[in-house]
Amino acid sequence: MTVYRTYWEIILKNIGGIILFVGIPIIIVILFFGTSGTADGTAYSSKKLPIAVINEDGNQVILNGLLKSLEPYVEYVEIENEQNQIQDALFFRDVSYILKIPQGFAQGIYEGQESKLGKISIEGSYYSVQIDQIIQQYLDTWRIYQEQMPNLELEEILEYVSRDLSKSVRVDIVTDTSLLETNDRISTYFNLLAYSSIGSLILGIGGTMGAFRQGGMRRRMLCSPLTTACLYRKLFICNLIFAFFIWLIGVVTGFVVIGKPMFSTLAVCIMANYFIFVICSMSIGILISYLVRSPKALTPVANTVSLCMCFISGVFVPQSLLSTQTNMLGSFTPMHWYIKANNTLSTYTTLTWKSIESIGYHLLIVISFSAACLAVALAVSKLKETEET
Repeated sequence: MTVYRTYWEIILKNIGGIILFVGIPIIIVILFFGTSGTADGTAYSSKKLPIAVINEDGNQVILNGLLKSLEPYVEYVEIENEQNQIQDALFFRDVSYILKIPQGFAQGIYEGQESKLGKISIEGSYYSVQIDQIIQQYLDTWRIYQEQMPNLELEEILEYVSRDLSKSVRVDIVTDTSLLETNDRISTYFNLLAYSSIGSLILGIGGTMGAFRQGGMRRRMLCSPLTTACLYRKLFICNLIFAFFIWLIGVVTGFVVIGKPMFSTLAVCIMANYFIFVICSMSIGILISYLVRSPKALTPVANTVSLCMCFISGVFVPQSLLSTQTNMLGSFTPMHWYIKANNTLSTYTTLTWKSIESIGYHLLIVISFSAACLAVALAVSKLKETEET
C-alpha cells in the first residue's frame, strides 16, 4: 500500500502540468465543435461541392462545356494558383476538390491523344468520387462523337454531348451529410486527444518512476522487505491505472462534447483504438523515465516529444496535406498509425468486420511500438542496475 500511496502523491505534485496537457485539446475541441450535439442523422439532401479550377489551357470549347456540365453539382471557388493558397484552401475546407487543367489539354483531346487532368482532393471524400465520374463521363462521350463523326465542328460536338448527358445521365450527389459530419467530429476529437495522452503520461509516469529511483526514496525501498521485482510490478500496475484514467477522461469528455453519436459502432472502435494508443503512450513514458534523469527536464521533454509527434503525424495538420517526406518520417511514430486508423474508420458509413480488419495492420504497428518501448525500458533498467551494483 505504501508504494501505491506514494505513487499517487507524486502524481498529485505534477497535477498542474498533467491538467494542462489534458485540458488544452479538450478546450480546443469545445471551442471548435461547441456542446450542441449533432443534427438528426436521418435527413438526406443533395449538396454542392465547393471546388476550384486552375485552368492553364485558356478558353476552349471542350473546357467550357465541361465546366458547365459540373455546375449542377459544384460551387466554383476562386483561389490563386500558389502552393500555399491551395493547401490553405483545402485545410480550412474552403474547397474540397481542385481541378487542374494543364496547358495543351484541349488540343490533345482534339488530336485524339490521352490528355489527363490533374486534381487535388480531401482524402476520403465521397464527393470527389462523384466529380471524377462526371468528368470521365463527359470526356468519354466527347471522344465517342469525335471519333465516330470526325467532320463535326467543336460547337456541334459540344451540343450533342450536352444533350446526351442531360437526357441519359443525371448524377445526384446525395449523402447523409449529418453522418459524415459526425464521423469527422469523432475522429478529429480523438486525433487531438493524442497530444494530451502522450504528454500527460510522459510527465506523470516519468515523474513517479524517476522519484522511486532517486536518493532517499530508493534507499528506503532497498531497506524494505519489498523486492525490486515486486516494486516494479506494483509501479507497472499504477501506471496502467493512471493510463486508464487518462483514457477515461478523454472518453467521458467525448460523451459531453459530441453526445449521442459516441454510442455508435464507429465511436466504440475509435475508443478502442485510443485505448491501444494510450497504452503505447504509457510505454513511451516508462522508457523516457529511464532516459531522463532530471525531474526539471521532464516538462520540456514531454512538450518536445508530444508536439513533434503531433506535427509530423497528422494531429494538427491532416495527413493528406502533409508532404510525402513528412508522412514517411511520421510513419516511424505510433501516433501516425493511430491517426491513420481513425481517419480510415471515419470514411465508412457502415462498419463491417471487413472494414474493421482494414485497420488491423495499423493497430498491430501501435502494439508493436508498445512492446518495443517496454523491452528497451527493461533492458535500460537492467543495465543501470548492473552499473550501480
